[in-house]
Amino acid sequence: NNLIIVQPSPQIKEIEAVLKRYNDRIVYIDYLQYIQSDGDNVQTIKTVQRVLKDYVINNNTYCFCISATARQADGYKSVLGSSRDTSDIDYTADYLLTLNFTEWETAVPNDKGKYEPPLKTRTELNSHNTRNITLTIHKNRWGKGGDMLHYSFHAKQGVFLPGLPTQHQGIVTG
Repeated sequence: NNLIIVQPSPQIKEIEAVLKRYNDRIVYIDYLQYIQSDGDNVQTIKTVQRVLKDYVINNNTYCFCISATARQADGYKSVLGSSRDTSDIDYTADYLLTLNFTEWETAVPNDKGKYEPPLKTRTELNSHNTRNITLTIHKNRWGKGGDMLHYSFHAKQGVFLPGLPTQHQGIVTG
């Protein structure tokens, strides 16, 4: 059995118990901000980060965490340091990747800090079945960061395909 499910909103102690029981597995945390403890959210994430980092080092394995990102001042582009509630994740992570709408991730404001024409809202971008998405490598501990990979996300099929939507045949878009 390669899949271990921990109930939504687990306590840190539950996660530690699962890690001790299945100590040879890759860990996937979906969604970091759902983990609970007696402390505030920032302290909880710091504790989880420490527990997971120790586990990864001691077991020579990997951990993948999905985390919310904080909205930036301009509201669009993702940056290193975007993880919500703590910068500890950004600091200890070996790799930090973000997914964002391509229009937002590649936009460049004018010299007054405005986007011309104005960028579409999240609601407008989510209203399309096919969405242009950019994966940005913000951190690569053993190499170069900053690369961007472009995908089209087909919401009805729940599929990411590399490149722009016009490059794909047989996918219904709209």
